[in-house]
Amino acid sequence: MAKKQKGLTLRDKAKWRLKQIKKQATKRELTPFEKKKRLEENAKKMAGKLTKPEREFDKLMKEMNIECESQKIIGGSIYDFYLPEYKMLIEIDGDYYHGNPAKYTKDQLNGMQKKNKLNDKEKDIQAKGFGYKIERVWEHDINKEYSSVRMRFTKLLLA
Repeated sequence: MAKKQKGLTLRDKAKWRLKQIKKQATKRELTPFEKKKRLEENAKKMAGKLTKPEREFDKLMKEMNIECESQKIIGGSIYDFYLPEYKMLIEIDGDYYHGNPAKYTKDQLNGMQKKNKLNDKEKDIQAKGFGYKIERVWEHDINKEYSSVRMRFTKLLLA
């Protein structure tokens, strides 16, 4: 008889694992068209559900009369904002999810935060490779230091 562990027998665990392996084996790679369509669907969903920091940044751009588009697809990535007049992409980084260094030391970062930081670097490289400028704004800054973010973008865009 199979030995019980955490509510499942070893036989049940083995069956479950085999099922997972078969699922992975039957997954096929998406075609470029399917990838593009999925990316566009995700961008559309995200544009309708801006986070509080993203809404604040959008408000700032409207106050400054700067045209901006939200959830811009460049290459295989979605960027939070695009300023067409300046060929600039903006990412609004959540303090927790992106490991704001003002709040977390490198030793305090968890796996998700480390993965997000790596992804951020890759997106920066991709944006620059396509000829875009890229700026990142921390959640804390847009929520608590709004005037300094406004001053930063005034210098960047209107100077």
